Order: sequence, then structure tokens, then C-alpha cells
Amino acid sequence: MYQSGITLEYIQALAGHESVTTTEIYIKSRLNQPVVSNTRKIGS
Repeated sequence: MYQSGITLEYIQALAGHESVTTTEIYIKSRLNQPVVSNTRKIGS
């Protein structure tokens, strides 16, 4: 999802994480590359 441009905040909500930092940890561990928030808004 992250590689498709879905926002970290949206992925966070789907995963049920309380913190976007937790979502970043899971994504980073799978991608082996830096994870940064994108600027795309939910619903755009």
C-alpha cells in the first residue's frame, strides 16, 4: 500500500496502530528503505 502512494496515516488507521511511528516501523522492516510521510490527503 505504501509503495502505491497510500498515506501512512491511512495505513495506520487500517492497521489499528495508535501511532504512525508503529506503522513506519512495520513498513520500514519490510521495505529496507527509508519511510517518509507523503503529502497525499486521505480521500483525494
